[in-house]
Amino acid sequence: MTSRFDRVSDILAVKRGDKVSRTDRFKLFTGSEVGNTPQKGINWLGTPPNYLQVIARCSLHSGYSDRWIDEGSGVFLYYLMVTNRGTKEALVNYNSKENSALIEQRKHGAPVLLIIDEKSNLLGVHGRFEVVTLCHDNPIHPGVDSVLLKRISD
Repeated sequence: MTSRFDRVSDILAVKRGDKVSRTDRFKLFTGSEVGNTPQKGINWLGTPPNYLQVIARCSLHSGYSDRWIDEGSGVFLYYLMVTNRGTKEALVNYNSKENSALIEQRKHGAPVLLIIDEKSNLLGVHGRFEVVTLCHDNPIHPGVDSVLLKRISD
């Protein structure tokens, strides 16, 4: 059964283990209340740099390298938006709103809601996280390319 996900208050209310509809997410994230486009994996509530919540969505089998480091303790490696990922021309725009929302999380303190694609039309909610450190995970990239997230709540 899916949780309601068609109002901003629903973003703040979902908990670890909830399932939400991709269609509902797309409709909600198309409105003016959620920062960034629904196609992007990093969205937010609030006006940068005053975030209320950052929302990070990914697919574990997308070719990005997002992955659980220790699922039991809630540690996840999440990739920033990288142009030309995996090539010698790879570039991370550290000043983009998407990447800044994660890179600056320790300063603004807004929790990161982690949502992972599941089968069919569902997304799994994995709780709220904080950025523990910036990472340089793939040596082909010239510098920091990801963040290490640690669960702070369900």
